Amino acid sequence: MSSRLRFFIFLTFLLTFLISAPLVVLYTAGYRFDFAHGRIVQTAVLQVTSTPRNADVLIDGELAEDRTPATIERVLPGEHVVRVEKEGYLSWEKTLSFESRQTTFASGVVLLKEADAELVDELVYEDAAVSLSGDVLAYTTQESSWIELWTTDGSGEATQLVSREPYDLARDYRIGFDEDVPVLLAEDESVVVLEDFVVSRAGDRTAVSRVDDQGVASILTYIPLSTYVIEPAPEGLVMLRDVVRGRLVLIDPADRQQPILLNEEAVLWDWDAQGNRLLFSTGFDLFVYDKGAHQTQTLTRTSELIEQVLWYPEVDLVLYAQSGSVNARELDDRDVVNAFVLAQLDGPFWVSADGQWLYWVFEGSVWRRNL
Repeated sequence: MSSRLRFFIFLTFLLTFLISAPLVVLYTAGYRFDFAHGRIVQTAVLQVTSTPRNADVLIDGELAEDRTPATIERVLPGEHVVRVEKEGYLSWEKTLSFESRQTTFASGVVLLKEADAELVDELVYEDAAVSLSGDVLAYTTQESSWIELWTTDGSGEATQLVSREPYDLARDYRIGFDEDVPVLLAEDESVVVLEDFVVSRAGDRTAVSRVDDQGVASILTYIPLSTYVIEPAPEGLVMLRDVVRGRLVLIDPADRQQPILLNEEAVLWDWDAQGNRLLFSTGFDLFVYDKGAHQTQTLTRTSELIEQVLWYPEVDLVLYAQSGSVNARELDDRDVVNAFVLAQLDGPFWVSADGQWLYWVFEGSVWRRNL
């Protein structure tokens, strides 16, 4: 081999090294060539978690190597369609924005099962209400001169009589709950007793007062004059329902500077299992109040009447009845919100304590589907 040829080979290897070495370093550091814009960019990261786990993740239709929970690196900056899917479940899809050296999160993706409705039991009732925990239906039946209060979990195996009393034509009955135990009440009655607090009239206003161990009342705050019913609330808080105006007033007795946390129009509401967030509605919208952040998020506004709201157990998903159907909606409002119609109904719905079953009333029967 001639010296010129050896020099040429050496020069070729040297140039190859000088070119490839920086490219390898850049590639390892997460840099990629963006052909769409004709430039080198540093990539982004996608983190995805889902319920259930072990779901596939696709970015712009390309299957990622890892399943949920997954950390996917080397995503080009810009907008990408992220899809999470699992066999036998309804898929989740959203267009998300990615920035160089930043992580984009798709946390708490909830995949609901593709399932058919099953007939569980027949049900005849006068009135019905879902328990505070959201997993039991209480209902009344009226025969002859008696009114009976029953509960069912929907399985057909746990239906039981709670109480039976003479029916009073002059009384407007409603179903209330005392620590999740159903009771029959008159329309303006409340079963929640807060011995340390008093709601009373003070001139042209209503005073909410705390009573100390010596029986001395100190006023916490004033609210508009009206008729109030005490509603169940997380420990340490007081929640009043304005019967006349259809409003909720949430009070923190420990905050003497600004005790009123929330004073909003609401006819439907439900606390999450941890007592941190309140889902409420005027009947034509959905809001979530986060008491830790002291912020209210508007989920949706609609022209169709919302008839019931309920948190899905343990995950960030809300359920609501509207236009004769049970709907599920995520809280993530980036891009298009993932929402699903789960069942047709003409009565209340509830969810089993483990979150595995959705129950509802339709045409006088209890139905269910797997979630």
